[in-house]
Amino acid sequence: MASYGNVAVLASAATNIVPTNSTTDIGAVLIQNRGPNSIYIGNDNSVTTSTGLELAAGNAMSYRRNQPGGVWARAATADQVSPADTRWVGELR
Repeated sequence: MASYGNVAVLASAATNIVPTNSTTDIGAVLIQNRGPNSIYIGNDNSVTTSTGLELAAGNAMSYRRNQPGGVWARAATADQVSPADTRWVGELR
């Protein structure tokens, strides 16, 4: 069984891609950036464009979570909100 969703990633603040109520149950996450700009992925809300893993527009990546707390993202130059262009699917532990 899997959990999935889509989210708007902001440039002004980090966004938790995986909802809080799912973070303790999800191990591996596939993240797809369907927006027009790169986003940056990290373990917590302090992720920046300098510290996060870059996920370029039109690409996807797998991300394994080793601890509870979510998968966080920040947009590079502009909010990706119309529509919510970052999608995810997570494998339940």
